[in-house]
Amino acid sequence: MTAFLSPLKGAMFYLVRRIAHLVGSPALLASAKDNLSDVLSSGMALGVLGSRFVRTFSAPLAAFCVAAWIFWSAAQVLWESVRQLIGGAPPEEVSEAIVEAVCSVPGVLDVHQVIVEYVGPQVRADIHIDLDGRLSLEEVHRISDQVRERVERLPEVDRAFVHAEPVDWRLYRERESIVQSAGQPCAVRQKGK
Repeated sequence: MTAFLSPLKGAMFYLVRRIAHLVGSPALLASAKDNLSDVLSSGMALGVLGSRFVRTFSAPLAAFCVAAWIFWSAAQVLWESVRQLIGGAPPEEVSEAIVEAVCSVPGVLDVHQVIVEYVGPQVRADIHIDLDGRLSLEEVHRISDQVRERVERLPEVDRAFVHAEPVDWRLYRERESIVQSAGQPCAVRQKGK
């Protein structure tokens, strides 16, 4: 029976893990790891049966390996879940993708603050953008909505909050020529493309 179930559980592991990565579900990823634990346990059970004929110490060694694997998998799932529940920061690539999405919106002069944190399996982004202070309220609102929509199209982002702040155009021109060490204004990034 074990010889039949191990390949089935192995196939379930690959299928469930693939779906988990596609939909970004930590719960499905934990289920996939559980399937893999079943495969390893079944494999170790076959090894234990063989230990009757080979070595007597292999049964306790196999049991220790299975237990260590299960504890390691559980610790990984627990760590990821706690990080998401307490609002941990996502990988730097997520913040960079958010800044790129913001800078792709015409009218955005700069992004001077981005706060990104997990809320469940996805992130929420709090973004502060600089716009020309001479724009009308209607134009500022339109640009802010475009920024929010572009950022929320990213698969990792659940919700984006956009704060628009005016920049005096003359001050911006001076700042554009001095590239700050903290990053480049959006206009400088767009010129480099």
